[in-house]
Amino acid sequence: MAPLVDMISTAVQSDQLAQATLSLTDADIQVRLETSVVNLPLRYVNAMKKMLADDETLPVSVYSIVESPDVNASSLRIDKVASADDFVSHQADMASAIATWLDTQLEQIKTNQEKQADEETAPDDSDVNDK
Repeated sequence: MAPLVDMISTAVQSDQLAQATLSLTDADIQVRLETSVVNLPLRYVNAMKKMLADDETLPVSVYSIVESPDVNASSLRIDKVASADDFVSHQADMASAIATWLDTQLEQIKTNQEKQADEETAPDDSDVNDK
């Protein structure tokens, strides 16, 4: 996670919005760090424009995002990591904190996959009632 944290910290220090992506090639999972003024992925910029006034000045925060069909019903989990200033001030701790967050998300994905597999292999109750 350190390269992603470094990239985002550099962008924050340059007053730029940024996105850093890690794709897990052995699974359908993408992990991103993004800077934004709202907790929406940057790809939803049109929705953000509708929510924000042109003359508003809002603080920038850093968000961790995981996308996977198995993370939850929406296939998207987004959590605020820290304000942009705190992210840079505590950069040394950010990679560890985000790695812990990611471990939790990967465990949830695994649990959801196991639950789905169990549901797919469980006998259908209607078959039992028909006999």
